[in-house]
Amino acid sequence: MKLTDYIKEHHNNNQSDFARSQGVSQSQARRWLKRNCVVIDGAVYCEVSKQVKKEQTNDKP
Repeated sequence: MKLTDYIKEHHNNNQSDFARSQGVSQSQARRWLKRNCVVIDGAVYCEVSKQVKKEQTNDKP
């Protein structure tokens, strides 16, 4: 279930109440919402994003 739907259904659309239930700060709950996390059996899961830095080369012509 999408996190937004879970908060609406189980916490009366109250993000603060949801954050307290998970033992996290409100800012962490907002980050989860921005990342489009999901809830499975009451646990929050977020997709892992792997960013790869491009190597900078100092090749001079």
